[in-house]
Amino acid sequence: IRPGSQDIIKDIAAFTGGGGLELTTSSKVLQGSGLGTSSILSAAILKMLYRLSGHPYAAPETEYPGLYDHSLLLEQSLGLNSGWQDARGASGGPSAIKNFYAPPTNGLPSPERKFLTEVDEAQFTERVVLFDTGISRAATRGLNIVLDAYLSRDRKRYTAIRESLAIHDQMVAALCAGDYSELGKLADFYWQLRCALDPDATNEALQYLFENPQISDLTEGGLITGAGGGGFALLITVEGQRAALCERLNKLRKNAAFAKSSVVSYQLNARGIQLRD
Repeated sequence: IRPGSQDIIKDIAAFTGGGGLELTTSSKVLQGSGLGTSSILSAAILKMLYRLSGHPYAAPETEYPGLYDHSLLLEQSLGLNSGWQDARGASGGPSAIKNFYAPPTNGLPSPERKFLTEVDEAQFTERVVLFDTGISRAATRGLNIVLDAYLSRDRKRYTAIRESLAIHDQMVAALCAGDYSELGKLADFYWQLRCALDPDATNEALQYLFENPQISDLTEGGLITGAGGGGFALLITVEGQRAALCERLNKLRKNAAFAKSSVVSYQLNARGIQLRD
């Protein structure tokens, strides 16, 4: 589309030779997972279109951060509330695990990205269990609640926002030090703050993961991903108890609330979004 175009359809027709483009998308992760799926899919679609049009954002060495900022704009234009962290988290580099910090500004945020290369990724995948609760909870409602708490300066909820930001650096330090016991405690505290900020982020079924001794005795702590409070849990296992925890989590499928749940086998991806011709 030409800058300042008065006829977008004409521009698209010229690009496609008078034809059209048919896009077919699929995802193994349902909407409302809390894993930023829509942001990653949005960035993947744009990267493919940019490859077709010869745009520099299609190349790994020039895609960051423009591609991910554009994917955020695409989501917003479709009415999907999202944040820059979901899209930028999919970027590739020397480590799959990243720390983002957005310095205070009166303008648009300009997040700083740091790859946490000191984290032992094998230890991470051993100690952090990814559990699909099977409970889909869209982020839009949760994001609106957070925004309301921030703008209204509600005493209790705004305090929870400030405290959750304050423990960010502590969580990064624990992760880099390989201190998963401390990371679990901090994750628990973060989740408590999240529930204080938005009580509807949780429910009886989700709290079972943190309060029932059959599960909690095998974990150092954990949290539910995403602004909506679901549907994946990150659970920090007690050292040497991963297999036992996974076995107990798999048995939760007998409970109607967790009928669609599963322990997810995952690998950390440092390569980012890849295109295949």
